[in-house]
Amino acid sequence: MKILALNWRDIGDPVGGGAEMHLHEILKGAVSAGHEVDLVVAGYEGAAEREVVDGVTIHRKGHWSVANFVLPGVVRRLLKEKSYDLLVEDINKVPFYSPLYAGRFPSWRSSRTSSAPRSSGRPTRWWRATCGAPSG
Repeated sequence: MKILALNWRDIGDPVGGGAEMHLHEILKGAVSAGHEVDLVVAGYEGAAEREVVDGVTIHRKGHWSVANFVLPGVVRRLLKEKSYDLLVEDINKVPFYSPLYAGRFPSWRSSRTSSAPRSSGRPTRWWRATCGAPSG
């Protein structure tokens, strides 16, 4: 399965924290289970535009302060270039509203602001069974 994930920051970001570590562990688990994973995040000083960490290909663009304006374009470009099976939006600040521009595409929205993940395509039970990763 090919998974595209979207978050404000990645595990290497100097101001990243628990949310980034949590998402990275989930995505790393998906890679360990044999899935291909791309992560779209905002850039930071000294970061490469593209990097592979623990099998997760990280695509960085812009700055966190303009992430909601810049990253949707990166997601749309990647959706056109590759045939993904699932889009994961990790929400720990302002949502990216990816279902609005991803089209009829299975997406899973994980939130740090509520006790349960939001799913606009596949249930959490499906995520755990398919990826073998924790759900939230």
